[in-house]
Amino acid sequence: MLLFLHGLNLTFAAALFLASIGYNLVINRKDIIVLFTTYIIAFAIFKLGYISNSIVSILFVVVIFVIILNRTRNWLLSTILASIGFSATTLIWYITFQLVHALLPELSLGVYPYIYLPFWIFLLIELCLVGLYLLFSYTIRTANKKYQVIETFMKSDRNYYILSIILMIAATIIAIFHVYTFQEELHALYGIASFVGYLLILILAIGIGFFVIKNTNQTIYLHEKIAYALQLEEENKEVDYFKHDYKNILLTLSIFIKNNDMEGLRTYFFDELNNYSEEVLENEDRLKALRKLDILPLKGLIIEKEQQARELGISVDITISEMVQSIRVPIIKLVRCLSILLDNAIEESQFARAPQIAIDIIAHQNELIFQVKNSLANRGKTVSKNVMQAGYSTKGKGRGKGLASFERIINGLDNATYMMEQKDGAFTSYIFLTNK
Repeated sequence: MLLFLHGLNLTFAAALFLASIGYNLVINRKDIIVLFTTYIIAFAIFKLGYISNSIVSILFVVVIFVIILNRTRNWLLSTILASIGFSATTLIWYITFQLVHALLPELSLGVYPYIYLPFWIFLLIELCLVGLYLLFSYTIRTANKKYQVIETFMKSDRNYYILSIILMIAATIIAIFHVYTFQEELHALYGIASFVGYLLILILAIGIGFFVIKNTNQTIYLHEKIAYALQLEEENKEVDYFKHDYKNILLTLSIFIKNNDMEGLRTYFFDELNNYSEEVLENEDRLKALRKLDILPLKGLIIEKEQQARELGISVDITISEMVQSIRVPIIKLVRCLSILLDNAIEESQFARAPQIAIDIIAHQNELIFQVKNSLANRGKTVSKNVMQAGYSTKGKGRGKGLASFERIINGLDNATYMMEQKDGAFTSYIFLTNK
């Protein structure tokens, strides 16, 4: 009876865990009914002697995996959540029932799974188990809200089948080994090994999750930059259409003049033609240089930052010496570095008397140089040598992490170096990429 209640409580804890992080997303009421029904059937078959403890443990993981997969259609997310739930359940078992058995052996019959205790102690430990699981579930739920784990996995365009298989195999091996450990004379030593194994599974599952989230967010970020650049490309086509249609525009003007319709001409020119042409030609002049940059994420980033600067009244000059079609470093890392430099340039120059930013991309032999130059708010200010240190900032508390990240990224690239200098009331940052 105690074994049945313990298993029922673990099933309840698993359902509680899944419901807390995504009810109707990874599990719903029908799934919970299926989970409990499967447990009752599996326990009945176990009592009849047709399956062993290890098979029940594996079945527990598989059923949860199938339930999540049915809801999310995401193999890796299903594997991760099933592995996290199962490993957490067993680890909590270790620090409740196993710990009581080790500290108070006179209360236990000494038979695995060490749940045969006086009923009131059994209930107390079961309540502790649920309490610890609630705390664990709350932690995972908080992390999910902060990092948007489930939503990010849903946005991933990869299935990561190999990672799913590796994690599932590891969890299965540990589950079998867990039961095996208590059939040996050195079960204390094996028990420690099993505990460490489940802890590693938990860490591995969470680590894989953060790895996928990071990669997916980077992919989403690049896609957004590409989409933004493509949108601007489409808008710039209007400039070409305007140039091709200027004869028709002149013809329209001549019709007003021939009919001596000065009022109509004035309305047409000032209300329609002038505003439209000024906007189009302004975009043409500002972004003409970017036609030489054929890397869409970089183009999208520069366009976005140029627009931010312009809204703050900062003049931005973009110069690209010749066509740039490829680079020899990961795009996402270069985008992050340039984003940091441009953000700092915008933040500093907006308070200058004549706010200005110059972005130069120079192709020189086997080297590609990215240069960001901005005017300083205080021309007499000297930038500290500590500017690259994490946490250092001249802008207030809690700032200054950007350039430290910039330095870490550049130093992690074999063919990239950087330089920063202050001269004539301006601060200039350089990124040098060699074609290795």
